[in-house]
Amino acid sequence: MRTEEEMAAEVERCLAFCCYSICLMVMIAIPYENCDDHGIKSSYTFNYKSWSVVFLIICMVHLQKECCFDMFNRWHMNDTITLRTRNRLRQSIAIGFELMHIIWQIYGNFIYWEWRGKNDFTDDMFQKCMSYKNPGLQISMFVLLLIGYFFLLIYILAIILICHFLITNGAFDREDEQEQ
Repeated sequence: MRTEEEMAAEVERCLAFCCYSICLMVMIAIPYENCDDHGIKSSYTFNYKSWSVVFLIICMVHLQKECCFDMFNRWHMNDTITLRTRNRLRQSIAIGFELMHIIWQIYGNFIYWEWRGKNDFTDDMFQKCMSYKNPGLQISMFVLLLIGYFFLLIYILAIILICHFLITNGAFDREDEQEQ
């Protein structure tokens, strides 16, 4: 039996999945005008639109992480895998999904901030072309990158807190041992 909290979390995941699906359809429907004739051709495979589409797909896949965790729990409850194996699988999935997000964010930064001019004038021409012909894609990619920056700050804060906890916890343990 699932609890009310688990059911509410599942409803939230479904709503988020629907929102991502709508955003994905809109993103695919938006035309992309190539501005390479105003600057140097990009050295990266993906343009703003394709990067954003893949990013939304990664977000949708990330939502399925909980389904994987439920599957690992079922396997453990059926004695198919051990508790240790279940925990390692959960950690691997969690780390893998987060790394997928981080790597794609870094790649998006390279695409977005790429110098596309032979000189300052041609780079300005390229930027003006992108602003004029693809304003929605340019803004949406920038917003997705901003969200990534926000999560980066959260990761840094979490790492700092974990390090602080490990350091202070170790210090308290050493003091307790010295008292005995």
